[in-house]
Amino acid sequence: MTPLARTLHAHCFHPVIPQALQFGAGLIVDLSPSSDLWRNVTTNHSFADEIVRQAEAIDAVIVIGRYAEQRLIYQDKANFSDSKSRTVHMGIDLGVAALTPVFAPLDGIVHSIANHQGDGDYGPTIILRHQLEGIDFFTLYGHLHQAAHT
Repeated sequence: MTPLARTLHAHCFHPVIPQALQFGAGLIVDLSPSSDLWRNVTTNHSFADEIVRQAEAIDAVIVIGRYAEQRLIYQDKANFSDSKSRTVHMGIDLGVAALTPVFAPLDGIVHSIANHQGDGDYGPTIILRHQLEGIDFFTLYGHLHQAAHT
């Protein structure tokens, strides 16, 4: 077992979302350039509209965005357009109903609170700094309800 694996197994982590949502119906969203989702996107029906439509069709209580996914949505946003921009999603999206409680997986301190309003940005965002056996790391909670920012 690697040192990181030993560290992770030695700690208890709090669920990030309420238990009822962890085991409810979920929609795993594919936002890669080859996704069938894009066939339903028009000028009057955005990718967000399509995700809502798909989630409602299966009564999903959570929408899940994949880690390490090549994402088409980054390619047309000014804040991702320079030559060093990434197109790979570096997190896991857990889309739940507005005002659903969200929890940190372990103790941390608030690193920043901001409301990023740029096209394609995170909106109301909280970033926490955690430390685990001398290693600092951060968790980002974005696309929050506006009430989380006030």
